[in-house]
Amino acid sequence: MDETAQIKELVDIVWEKTVSFCSKVVSHSKIYGFGLMHIPDPDIHKVHDLLTVVVLPVLEALSNSPHLPNEDGMKVDNIKQYILHIKMIVQAIENEDEEAFALAVSKLDNESFLPPTS
Repeated sequence: MDETAQIKELVDIVWEKTVSFCSKVVSHSKIYGFGLMHIPDPDIHKVHDLLTVVVLPVLEALSNSPHLPNEDGMKVDNIKQYILHIKMIVQAIENEDEEAFALAVSKLDNESFLPPTS
């Protein structure tokens, strides 16, 4: 397998995992609401930490690769945007700002690549 194919495969794995986590966060926000986001496992803080500590460094490395195909570069940019929304949700919870929480969840929920939640 050449380097471009390996990068594409890694981007797809990171994409699927990130989208899954983001979908869970949106779903949990609807089930538990602003005040109870610490209940689900993994909770919002664990998801944020995982995405920040594990996924972001991988994305940075991928972004700097000359073998990253353009369409996968767009996926990497979208993943970074999803992580930004998660960060905004965590900040809103830490600041006890329910309005900012609702706005951040809405932005994440409206991302075009996330599957619709009920």
